Amino acid sequence: MVVPPAPPTQPAPAEAASASSLWSGPIPVAAPVDTALEADDDYDDATIMSPVDDDATVLSARHRAARWLLVTADGATHELPAQGSVEIGRASRGRGETHGHLFIADPTRTMSKSHVRLRRDGDDWFVTDLDSTNGTAKRASEGARTVLTPGEEVAVDGVLELGDLEVRVRRADEEG
Repeated sequence: MVVPPAPPTQPAPAEAASASSLWSGPIPVAAPVDTALEADDDYDDATIMSPVDDDATVLSARHRAARWLLVTADGATHELPAQGSVEIGRASRGRGETHGHLFIADPTRTMSKSHVRLRRDGDDWFVTDLDSTNGTAKRASEGARTVLTPGEEVAVDGVLELGDLEVRVRRADEEG
């Protein structure tokens, strides 16, 4: 004779209550949140802390993107875009600034109107000669000079020679 298995037993309500009473620690309660902080856009939700959390580590403020400058030999500065690339050329009459282009004064007139493209990748910059008339070279901080082949992309480290005009890329928070 085959006996069917017995159905599983459910604990009686009194047994379930006694099981939950095994927890003897404090009951977690949500801390009140200061609504004045919630209205401040400078804070992430994760940075709002209750007075109960005074021992907790605070998350750092949002990281601001570094600002970068193109600096000419005479000290003129031009802000570079925060991301992506920018085409650099000689300023001429009737050429206003446009998105993705930076036109700078070149008293030597040896820089082409579309001379190079600078591209940012993190904290690194890369330069590509755009088949300019007088070419592009880079002079590393230790003095080694490299002439770029048109279309070749190389890392920027030191001074760039755009024709006879010398420029360098630096962070806005660095000294001269």
